Amino acid sequence: MSRKPQTPSMKRDLFVRNLQENRQTKTQSTPDYLDLQIGWRFTLMEHQGSVSCDLKKLHEYEKELVKLEKMTRNIIESRPHNHPLNVSKLEPQQLESLNRLNIELGCVYQLDLRTPARLWGFWERNIFNIIWLDPDHKVYQGQRHQ
Repeated sequence: MSRKPQTPSMKRDLFVRNLQENRQTKTQSTPDYLDLQIGWRFTLMEHQGSVSCDLKKLHEYEKELVKLEKMTRNIIESRPHNHPLNVSKLEPQQLESLNRLNIELGCVYQLDLRTPARLWGFWERNIFNIIWLDPDHKVYQGQRHQ
């Protein structure tokens, strides 16, 4: 039995089928957002109060921010002193700040900047939305300082 020669149409169909299979394989192996390097969003930074944040203030912590940016969210969340906090534990000024910024959250997240300072915000997949820079680590109630 002789094999029928492939027509250009048959070759195109085979190419398209292979392309679709490769895309499916790549899609299936695409890492979850927790395994992607993080990014930053600056548009929600609070510009008032004791934990106000702007790019000029963040510049002081540039080296640590660059180190964090090279990590995945999984790695960052596994580091000590990086953790979520229920908004009910925030100081009244921070609750007012969230209201003023029209941000409704159940919890905020603290990132340790390897100094007394902490960066506060929330995650959207692998993007950290920065809200506050807490240079003295005093954002929430009941915290003890030495």
